Amino acid sequence: MSATTRTIDDIEVVADVVRMARAAVPGTRAQTILDRTMTMHPEIGEERIRRACGKAADLLLAQHS
Repeated sequence: MSATTRTIDDIEVVADVVRMARAAVPGTRAQTILDRTMTMHPEIGEERIRRACGKAADLLLAQHS
C-alpha cells in the first residue's frame, strides 16, 4: 500500500488563517498567526502562506467595511 500525498489548496490555508485570526485574542501579532500557519502546513512554502495571509486579511477587512 503506497502513501498518498494530499495537495493543500490555497483556500484551505486562507480558511485556517481566517479561523485563527477570528479566534485570536486582542493584541495577537500577525507574525504569530503566520508562524502557526507554517507549523500547520509545513509542506507548503512560506511565500504561499504569506499570500494566503494577505488574502485572509483582505477578506476580514472587507467584512468590516
